[in-house]
Amino acid sequence: MKGKILFAGGCHVDGTVSGGESTLSRVALHVLNEEGFDYQASYLIQMRLIHPRRLIQKCDEVGPHIVVLQAGHPETSNLFRNYLTKRLGLSGRVRDVVTTQAVLSGSFDSISRLERMKWLLRSYSKAYVDSLIGHRLLDTRRFDLTLNRCLERLRVAHASEVLILSPLPCIDPVPRYYRELITPLFCRAADRHGFEYLDMKDLQSPSLFADPLHLNTAGHLAAGEMVGKALLLLADRISRRATRAARVEV
Repeated sequence: MKGKILFAGGCHVDGTVSGGESTLSRVALHVLNEEGFDYQASYLIQMRLIHPRRLIQKCDEVGPHIVVLQAGHPETSNLFRNYLTKRLGLSGRVRDVVTTQAVLSGSFDSISRLERMKWLLRSYSKAYVDSLIGHRLLDTRRFDLTLNRCLERLRVAHASEVLILSPLPCIDPVPRYYRELITPLFCRAADRHGFEYLDMKDLQSPSLFADPLHLNTAGHLAAGEMVGKALLLLADRISRRATRAARVEV
């Protein structure tokens, strides 16, 4: 009987941006299969922590043995645009990232010099304004409360194993600042609710990104290897637990 894994979070969990077989989740599944663990994946994409009901409903639908939660990205990806829209009453669209490259096996480093300079000017201007207003684009206390409420709902509703991923690093300086700021909140929340935690901070190199926010194929390979190794521990734990239960029944 196949085990079930639910990958929940942003677009990275099913490789919406990179596509193909070399995506975070598929690479992680390959790591499990190589070690003799047969698991199939389900996905919940664009899940926001403020809406835990979607996660609980998906758990009820799938019945996963393991939940992998990659959260915090929707909450940190468009902070500057949201600030301008809500606080200053601006309705115009503010671009936060450059266009994703057509060849996603490449990297953000490979874009033209002009595009790179335009992006740098725009991004670091936003970072400067963010510092001037006292880094108020994200209320970390409210975020921490929302995170823990979501994880508490998950803990009560889902009795099996849960792997919490830290927010993935990115190149854009504004989201990067806030993701680094909230990363300790994920570590503490995972510990508080008895979940496993995986820090993804090593994925820092620009060569791992297709654009300032999204991993490219190399980034997915690196992230998938990290997640796969963490999942091996959980899969082994589940296997040992099932073996002990079978012996008791005999």
